[in-house]
Amino acid sequence: MRKVFGFGLGLAALIVFLAGVTGASGDRPASSGGVPAYPLKKIVPSGFDVYQGILDWTPVSGTKAIAFARNRVKGTKTFSLCSYSFSITGAGSAPRTIAAEKGIPRMAACVWVADGASGERAGKPYGLVFVDFEESFINYNSAVVYVAKFDSSGGLIGSWRPILKVTSPKGWGVICNNILAFQRENSVGIVPSFWLMQSGQYRIKAQAHFLEVDIKDGILIGAAKAIPLPNNGQYLEALSFAPAWNGTSWLVPLAVSFYKPYVARMEVLNNKLMVAVISGGSSHATVLKEIAADTVASQNTYEAVLAPYPGSAHDLALFVRHRTPVPEAQRKLDMFRYDFSLKRLDVKGRIVKTTPVSIAAPEHKLAYDPIYVFSSEWDNLSRAVAKNGTILLSRARTLEIMRKGKWTDRQQEQEVDFYAVNILTGAVTHKARTVSVWKGVWWWRPLIAVFPAGPIAVVNCLYHTATPYPFDNYLTLFDD
Repeated sequence: MRKVFGFGLGLAALIVFLAGVTGASGDRPASSGGVPAYPLKKIVPSGFDVYQGILDWTPVSGTKAIAFARNRVKGTKTFSLCSYSFSITGAGSAPRTIAAEKGIPRMAACVWVADGASGERAGKPYGLVFVDFEESFINYNSAVVYVAKFDSSGGLIGSWRPILKVTSPKGWGVICNNILAFQRENSVGIVPSFWLMQSGQYRIKAQAHFLEVDIKDGILIGAAKAIPLPNNGQYLEALSFAPAWNGTSWLVPLAVSFYKPYVARMEVLNNKLMVAVISGGSSHATVLKEIAADTVASQNTYEAVLAPYPGSAHDLALFVRHRTPVPEAQRKLDMFRYDFSLKRLDVKGRIVKTTPVSIAAPEHKLAYDPIYVFSSEWDNLSRAVAKNGTILLSRARTLEIMRKGKWTDRQQEQEVDFYAVNILTGAVTHKARTVSVWKGVWWWRPLIAVFPAGPIAVVNCLYHTATPYPFDNYLTLFDD
């Protein structure tokens, strides 16, 4: 049987640059199946050459945010990192280039320190941005994570400083597939994950790292810590999700896909959802715990999101999305079946309780036609916003089908959803959904944040599959 590959952010990171990105037409959102429409307001910054989208963003006031975006010089393989501001209405400013000579800005994460700093900047708020830059569009020989401070206009305070470098062996390439950060009182935890692939071969390795920096200047606390992956990272893909602090330790969810070794093609054997429990202090002693496992021959079957557990000083809630391929003979417009759960994790990362969560299957606008077969399906969750015992999160899915015997004839269907999930009961309120059939575009992972004393905001990221590969970003506000 043909193996089913629903691309995640690991192997797909390279595809984004080789296949490209372009914008969508302006379908008007409409309510769907009794669920209110998920409104999408396009953010239109000025002054980019080829706008390749927001890597991360943060509110800096009740009405203003700073975004970090990639720019590409049209017709070249020259990239730069830019910052720009956008308002709560979605109006974007002109960009400022803040890094132009460090390689490709692949992934980024940022935090905003609203209370300001000590010394000469006392009382002046600032942010920290963490960016993975990669050496070469062709060779991918190294990836370096840098940190810099920025102000409320997106300008740098001081200079960039490297905090992690990952190099690939000769004949291999390295690509960052995710980088996320979590701010606690006096420090920030950062988790970048990488995949390494041998040129012209079907060999793959994975790395994931944990870094903690002080909140004042972004100086490393202890050293960068390699998370001890199964099989020493050999023949597997590991995708990190956002870390969280439970008062004693850092918890880092990881989706791990295991591949069959020493074969002439890449074949997935099984998947695991794991959580790294990392001690506070400078040693960052790490224990890896298995949360769930399957025997599914498809990678990236797990996604996971952490949030505080109501009424507990140390326990965390882990929202889990799992998917299983629909057998080929039964497929019409669903490539996967999805199941969801909430797991209560104690201070040591152990499962205390599992609560099933029921979420409606994806809706479709494409019509089933047996002359088309599935190409791939991406399904990604935002981080969670915790409020009054509920987690709120956004979801973005893209399904692609292709015509038999004419593989250039492809159709895509996109869906965005917003959910409120009661952590104690698992009850779900489906707050918004919009389904579209836009040609040649894919949703990326949603980026969620909360404006101070204001609404929850989601930036959805859409990329086009035709040269010169531009991205579009859409802002949506939710009251709760």
